[in-house]
Amino acid sequence: MKTRILLVLVFLVLPLAVSAEIVYLKDGQVVNGAIINEDAATITIKTKYETKKIARSRIKRILFGERQMEKQYILMKNGDLIEGYLVDQDAKKVILRDQENSKKERTILKSDISQMSRDRIRPLFPDLTVRVGFYYPFDTGGSKTSYSAYYGIGSAINFPWVSEMRVYFEGGFILSPSTSSVPPYNEVSLMMIPVTASFTYRIPISFLEVVPKLGGGFSVTIFDNGQGETFTGTDGLIIGGVGAVFPIVSRTFYLSIWAEYFLFIENSTMIHSTILSGSVAYRF
Repeated sequence: MKTRILLVLVFLVLPLAVSAEIVYLKDGQVVNGAIINEDAATITIKTKYETKKIARSRIKRILFGERQMEKQYILMKNGDLIEGYLVDQDAKKVILRDQENSKKERTILKSDISQMSRDRIRPLFPDLTVRVGFYYPFDTGGSKTSYSAYYGIGSAINFPWVSEMRVYFEGGFILSPSTSSVPPYNEVSLMMIPVTASFTYRIPISFLEVVPKLGGGFSVTIFDNGQGETFTGTDGLIIGGVGAVFPIVSRTFYLSIWAEYFLFIENSTMIHSTILSGSVAYRF
């Protein structure tokens, strides 16, 4: 009686024990089944549909244990994003295929990996940007002010749902003096502190990136009429432009030049202007 029970248990467990090998062939094929016989030159594997003999010269790798290839997303320490199907891994490396049945494989050292996940990775890559430039008003809205320096500091992050798009936040400072030399109008000044949010889109071209930019925000505006009166208000702001970005250190340090249109809007008054600037950015 005990012998019969033992035999029944063996036959119940045997299918589970023999369906645990994955054989990777050099031509990219993957065979799942149980190795039921092997010698120095061949292995015999029983799959769900057939029993076949495979020459060892055709075999690239055999994995023991029920392991199906899964899609993996890898963020490298240098900022590169890699995706593929996990073939094998150990304490030091990961082996991926671009396609499940591709014979081409790549080996990635775990020491070079920042993050590895079954879910798509969407890194933000924040940066710190400092800008210095030249502000020139085309139409001063009657303020009789002139060109001046522009200073800005901001930060950008990747827009997670659109590849190559970033969101940039910046605070700036403009102090535009009077164009008049006649007292007291020579004391007129216009101070603007713009705060903006904009979208940029990276277009790689040769050794640089062309980056269109579109956004808006508001500006705290302080106007001194030169006669002891100061007026403070808040203007709406629309911006658009384009930049040329030069990666000095890949994914880390960038130099840029920008040409932008700024439209300051206060009720019915509009100030049309341009800003030409250069910036330095460090990406974390």
